[in-house]
Amino acid sequence: MKMKKLMALLMTVTLTLSLASCGKSGGEEPSSNVSEGTSEAAQESGEGAVELEFWTMGDGSEDDSYYLKGVVEEFNQEYEGEIYVNRVALGAGNEDQQTKYQLAAGGNQLPDLMEMNSGSFIKEMIEADVLYDMQDYLGTDADFVGRFKDGALDLATNNYYSQGTFYAFPTETEIQGWYYNKTIFEDAGLEIPETWEDFLNCVKVLKEKGITPIAHGGLDPWPLWGYHAWFSRYGLTAETWDKIMSGEVKAADCEELRKPFEKALELAEAGAFPENITSMNNTQAQELFVGGGAAMYACGSWKMKEMDECAIADEIVFNFGPEFSDGVLSGKSGMRPYSWVIAFGSRLGDDPVKAEAAATFCKWLTSPERTKIEIEKFGHIPAAAVDTDNVTLGPVGKITMEAAQADVISVIDPTSLCPDSSIVSVYWNALTSLLSQTIDVDEALSQIQDWADRL
Repeated sequence: MKMKKLMALLMTVTLTLSLASCGKSGGEEPSSNVSEGTSEAAQESGEGAVELEFWTMGDGSEDDSYYLKGVVEEFNQEYEGEIYVNRVALGAGNEDQQTKYQLAAGGNQLPDLMEMNSGSFIKEMIEADVLYDMQDYLGTDADFVGRFKDGALDLATNNYYSQGTFYAFPTETEIQGWYYNKTIFEDAGLEIPETWEDFLNCVKVLKEKGITPIAHGGLDPWPLWGYHAWFSRYGLTAETWDKIMSGEVKAADCEELRKPFEKALELAEAGAFPENITSMNNTQAQELFVGGGAAMYACGSWKMKEMDECAIADEIVFNFGPEFSDGVLSGKSGMRPYSWVIAFGSRLGDDPVKAEAAATFCKWLTSPERTKIEIEKFGHIPAAAVDTDNVTLGPVGKITMEAAQADVISVIDPTSLCPDSSIVSVYWNALTSLLSQTIDVDEALSQIQDWADRL
């Protein structure tokens, strides 16, 4: 049974594309060779220290803005001679990272610790029996478990935690939604939109005044953070994907997909996006917004520190995007998921000393002292609880943290609801093509159906 699960996991390698994922992109074209990760082992680990191998995102050339780079360096300094964490940077893209994990799993070469997305891929790895259950080291530690807020550990959609098991834990709370330049809105005689009708009207008025309404780079298919919540607002669930995958429901007849797709195309047809959207990447889109050249930008909390340092920081406001009068959620909903985790390789089960060292690192990483430093120094919102009254943040950081604490219905990326991770690139391509008006809604749904038919 284990071999069958592992073979199923490895078969998904052939479907993997080298695309970047939310907030973790370095922009480079990553490699698919497991051995080509960049290691920090050039630093001396210290004689007698327990060494842990930790695979993370990035290509090894990141500056100190990547929080795990700095965190690992500080841990190694504090635990010099006792524990050494050797961080290996796998590459920029989430799917490229998945490919490397899949190949390593096939050769029983997974590392001790792994940074990965909390979507359906990690569930596949658990089912393939290639991860280690750290329940005895972390799950039974009341102090450690008590650090996590809002049910972060037992959130059903995270796929990795259930009573009595502990294959991974969340490292951050991602806030994904819409940032607005309030000065542009005020000068145009507009208020920050809350409803779809207001949102669409703002787009039309801004366009008439010669202002780019929404900064978006269609050259990158993954910067869709402001749109993910729309699908939950229209009722998309895990059961929806199950019905499409089983053939019970055709994608063309799925209103939970059709309606958000229609809204995306309606925005594009209203002139919401730059004329060069198909040749603009996300970095250029962000520069357009922070430079005052666009009124809105869909992004996430990993950019709050950068935006705190831009010229318009004091003019930026945030919300989770428009509500729909024909939606199914009764209240405001927003993307506030625990999207990234640290998981444990199965070889920890063969070495209790290493397992204990891994637990020490995880407890250190989530301590109140560390979480405060992560927010202030790296602009990173941990999944572990934070005393916000004692945290110093800039204007964008403050409004983003307020969103993290807000009383909203927390929803997740629609692809994370799907039990098959190969949907990710299909969804990205379909929605991005709608925003750039290179396909229509029926063609977007046809791409989803083609994916389902291939399963």
